[in-house]
Amino acid sequence: MTNDDVLYVYRLRVLATAAELSSVAAACRIHGIHRSTSYRWKGMVDRFGLEILRPRERRAPQMPNSVPVLFEHRIVAWSLGHPGTSAYRRRTRSEKYGGSRVSASGLYRVLRRHGLHTSSRRRPARRLRSTS
Repeated sequence: MTNDDVLYVYRLRVLATAAELSSVAAACRIHGIHRSTSYRWKGMVDRFGLEILRPRERRAPQMPNSVPVLFEHRIVAWSLGHPGTSAYRRRTRSEKYGGSRVSASGLYRVLRRHGLHTSSRRRPARRLRSTS
């Protein structure tokens, strides 16, 4: 049983308890929800049917000022090639050579999303030398 199924059954149980007791206030006290929530669920069920109580999937928001994917790949590739360079220095060098206009904090957030926000994470693991 998924979390969505558990939530759906819980909402049905609240409405069933309210119908049994013929008191929405008592049912809401038992289940620990606000009366207005119960009335909203009841109105939605009357209008659209029981399936409306299932949780809906939400779309991830699209931020209008987010860094384009192409720039993100370029930032990650450049940072892996130059692991000791900070986001601020990376920004000033890219602007000097006609690169993207992404702020230093924007560069840092891109690197943090990819788990490369510190220079030690951008450097490859050093191989152990055998002492032969």
